[in-house]
Amino acid sequence: MEHRKGSRVTIHYPVTVYKNKKKLGTYLTRNISLGGLFLEGCSQKISPDEVLSLEIKPSAKTLANITLSAKAFVIHCSAQGAGLMWIDNNDIFRQPLYDFIRDLSQEKSTR
Repeated sequence: MEHRKGSRVTIHYPVTVYKNKKKLGTYLTRNISLGGLFLEGCSQKISPDEVLSLEIKPSAKTLANITLSAKAFVIHCSAQGAGLMWIDNNDIFRQPLYDFIRDLSQEKSTR
């Protein structure tokens, strides 16, 4: 079953993951979109159907200047990582996420 919404941007970017307000760690994205993201290397600590809190902070290397905090639902886990779907997918979240993805795409294309 396909859960993805929107085009994915292939980018390795750090995301801090929390479960039940406890920090699980910081993991790299494999890709990110308006529908969700894929996190590498975190599947040992999470399971499908869990809700996680995510924090994505800008770095000096990116054009993105916002910190995104959102909840995401774990769709699937594999040895490579986990596919997550955004829960906070309203206009208040969607526009900053769109700007963030756009800035990451622009920064990636200028390398």
